[in-house]
Order: sequence, then structure tokens, then C-alpha cells
Amino acid sequence: MQRINCLNGSEAVMLLIIEPWAEEYLIEPGASVDIVGQGGCFETGFEVEHVDKGMIIYGWEGSIVSVFSNGEIVEPGFQQ
Repeated sequence: MQRINCLNGSEAVMLLIIEPWAEEYLIEPGASVDIVGQGGCFETGFEVEHVDKGMIIYGWEGSIVSVFSNGEIVEPGFQQ
């Protein structure tokens, strides 16, 4: 299992995309989410790409990636 925290430290809503599933999350300013990857062979771990107004996080081959807010799993969409 691998876990990273994503904090929106800006004053604007941030777009978070989880690939290769194209799941999109909108993270409010000051909010954070935990991204947890499990399964597969995570020799390479997550790959993170900064894009205009957000970031893309790539899971590794065979992984299952979940996003959590305050310990609760969240569905793609708007997160506070």
C-alpha cells in the first residue's frame, strides 16, 4: 500500500485527476485528501504531474487507487 496526501494550498479550487481511470475531484482551497494505492506491483509507486490549476496522479499497473477525506472514501466530484 502507498499513501500520499494532497493539500490544496491555493486560493482557488484545484482539479485532481486520478489516472488511468480519469476520475476527477475538485478540491476546495485549504482542503486535503489522502490518495491510497493498493495491489499490483508498486515498484514505481505514484507518478504526480502538475498541470494548470491542478494535478494528475497516476496509479501503477494493477493498482486500485482510492481517495479519502477525513478517513471516509469519496466519490469523484466536489470535495470540501
